[in-house]
Amino acid sequence: ACSRFPLECFGGIPHVKPGCALVRPLPSTRGCRGPQRAPCQRPRIRMSHAWPLATETSPNALTIDPSINTFLSMPSAPEQLQRHHPRASALRFVVLLREPLARSMSSARMMREWGWDKHANVSSALLDDLARLGGCAELVAPASKFTRLALDGSSGLEGHRNPWRRAADELAKASDRSLRRFRECLAHKAPLNHVRGSVYAAGVLGWLSAGFAPSAFLWLETESVRAMGAYKLLAVLAKFAGLPTEHLRTLPENIRAACEGSNGGGAGTGGAHGPARLGRRLASPDSRRQTHAMRALPPEVARPLQDAFRPFNELLRTLVADIAPTLHGVPWLS
Repeated sequence: ACSRFPLECFGGIPHVKPGCALVRPLPSTRGCRGPQRAPCQRPRIRMSHAWPLATETSPNALTIDPSINTFLSMPSAPEQLQRHHPRASALRFVVLLREPLARSMSSARMMREWGWDKHANVSSALLDDLARLGGCAELVAPASKFTRLALDGSSGLEGHRNPWRRAADELAKASDRSLRRFRECLAHKAPLNHVRGSVYAAGVLGWLSAGFAPSAFLWLETESVRAMGAYKLLAVLAKFAGLPTEHLRTLPENIRAACEGSNGGGAGTGGAHGPARLGRRLASPDSRRQTHAMRALPPEVARPLQDAFRPFNELLRTLVADIAPTLHGVPWLS
């Protein structure tokens, strides 16, 4: 569903090029040919984010990058999935949305830590990408078009002074071609599209317009998920997947400890062979569970970002109002 990732070939062994952390299903052969180089072996493609090898999971497993890049920033992802998966219409997706400003800050922070984003600080990275979002808004809702309408007296001028409002209004009724151009603009220079990658409404429209049914998606929100107990979250996921839930309330203590313990440790207490020890053995430490406190943005940076996200969040709320009861009451969508 994603584009090719670059390989470097050393002694016939393929290696993902440094800095390309998201492993994707179609490797390129860049760096694997030449008079002094042996051809690369067939790469053993690992599923992204430390998932197991597809061949070790199931012959029907699909290797896919489960990040925002597939959902939002890859306009061709739905079409690629339909082209290469024989039962694409039967697939089910769990989509976890984070408050857009927090996601943008987290993205900029991570890319700067990895050395991919060369901006001096998070604020400058976000403001630069906000300007790029303005360029995308101009594609779908040119200011000149709305100025002419206002001067003709056919529409009020005030609402059209806001480029974000104009773009969100036009996006809701855009043609497939216009929507694709907008999404391609959002994807440009990914994953440095911190702000543009948080315009979730474009992703929802893209996948639905590609023919995926609303029922194929379970929409969750980060803070709501963090507030859920383990049983409720597992029950929500199981119900969506069509799996039984009756046994969840009576999980053995060692399994519950493995699932709920912090830093890979068990939540229960016990002796050398008790639930706590077993929990530590069953659950390996996973730094992805850690959250980072981020310094608040200066008001002169946070305010324009919030202004930009607001119309797109309102559009998202309209799009999922009838298909995502799990998002009802989410503060940033209200």
